[in-house]
Amino acid sequence: MEKRIFSTLFARRGLMGWLFMLSLFLSSFIAYGQAPAPTGLSVASLTQTTAVVSWECEPSPGREDGDFLRYDYVVSTNQLSTTLANSAFLAMTEGSNGVLLVGRAVELETSQLLIDELSTGTMYYMLIRQNAEDIYGGTSSWVALSFNTLCEGVALPIALQTFDDASMPACWVGAGENIPVLQSAYRFGDSGNALKLESTAENYSFLYSPVILGNSSASELVFKIYASGPGHQRFSVGIADANDIMTYVPVIQDSVAPGEWRDVSVVDAMDIFSDNYMW
Repeated sequence: MEKRIFSTLFARRGLMGWLFMLSLFLSSFIAYGQAPAPTGLSVASLTQTTAVVSWECEPSPGREDGDFLRYDYVVSTNQLSTTLANSAFLAMTEGSNGVLLVGRAVELETSQLLIDELSTGTMYYMLIRQNAEDIYGGTSSWVALSFNTLCEGVALPIALQTFDDASMPACWVGAGENIPVLQSAYRFGDSGNALKLESTAENYSFLYSPVILGNSSASELVFKIYASGPGHQRFSVGIADANDIMTYVPVIQDSVAPGEWRDVSVVDAMDIFSDNYMW
């Protein structure tokens, strides 16, 4: 019966008509094959127990103007892979195997997600993707982000930090589009590592000290800085509120000549914060 219907339709439409119909079908399949993935994931706000993650995302094809986008996401203390299978994601439950938060096809009014009830001084891993299953049964690829919550505040003095280990010291936080990385290509002396901060255009790189208790005017930050790129390299040193590290207040802004180590000493003479601050 199906072959007879096909023959009748073919005879009425002709070969070109069917090629046109096939072309429309293939074009629709290609356009709706995968939803656009979120881009520019970053931590917009971070405290000892909360984080706000932000991103940008184009609507999936077929999504009406004004509709809220839908997302799948998972947050865990265990590392997550962007190759996470759909069956494994569907099997995840909050409170099991390090999983803190799971969202499936969640409509969000903005491209931000508040994650709370976090543990202090803990590394978290997040996966997020756009979900368009309500339109054509597809999703975007997974996109990954990791962040470290702030530690409990410590009293001065803080021991000299040489970054000798292969991983970031506990309670030091890297942030920005270009996360600081440890490397041994440039270092002061014969051992240890330097911490590389690299900024391109408006994509800044930040390093935050552990949270410090007491008045900010009571502390002094001393470090050595080296410019490995061509020309003078600009840097900025300031203080941030531990309740929101994005409230950064510059104390000095300067530059360093390439190929030389420079000693820098910074003191907060204005007494910007009375407690719980970070360099």
